[in-house]
Parts: sequence; structure tokens; C-alpha cells
Amino acid sequence: MNTFRFCTRSFGILKNRRRNYNLKESPEIRDVLDCIQTETDDRIGKIFLNRPHAFNSLNLDLLSVLNETIKSMISDPHITIIQIGSTCDNFSSGSDIKKLYNEGVISTTKNKLVI
Repeated sequence: MNTFRFCTRSFGILKNRRRNYNLKESPEIRDVLDCIQTETDDRIGKIFLNRPHAFNSLNLDLLSVLNETIKSMISDPHITIIQIGSTCDNFSSGSDIKKLYNEGVISTTKNKLVI
């Protein structure tokens, strides 16, 4: 069992070193490449969240890469189980409220959160 980085940059396409999962590189995905790691063990595809500095909080960029990773694993006939875990002590603290607020996805009105 060998842990490897999910994505490597080459010619604008991100490829998994082992299974050739392809993702089209975009500015949103480029910032979070190191936030997801994968490995395979027999027929199990493992996805690891890797944002320990933010307690693996989920933002739009990370969710986009996670979605593409899951789609790629689903389409792989060699993978029958997908396991999602974490590289640090906690799994996830939930949404990254600060980043979502800064991106204008959410706003505040009279000390109330509006989504």
C-alpha cells in the first residue's frame, strides 16, 4: 500500500499517478491540489482530506476537487469501495464559514447569518 498525491500538473491536465484520473485544471482547483490525497488498496479507493491548518473545513474549492475525485473513482472499474478519511486527528469541522463569507456566498444581516 503506497500513499501518493492525487494530482500532478502536466499540460493543463491533472492526472493520478496510478489510475490516470483526469481533471481539467482550473484556477479554483489549482489552489487546493494539496488538500486531497488518495491511495488505493486492492479494490478500495481512499480519499484523505488534508487541511490540518483549517481543521479540514470544507470550502467551495475543496468540494469541487472532492466531487471530481469521487466521480473519477466511481468510473474506475477496479474500485468497488470509496472511503473518505483525514490525514490529521479530526475528520472535518464543517464548512469554512470565513472563506465562504469572504467569497460572498454568505452574508450577515443584523447579526444573523443569511445563506
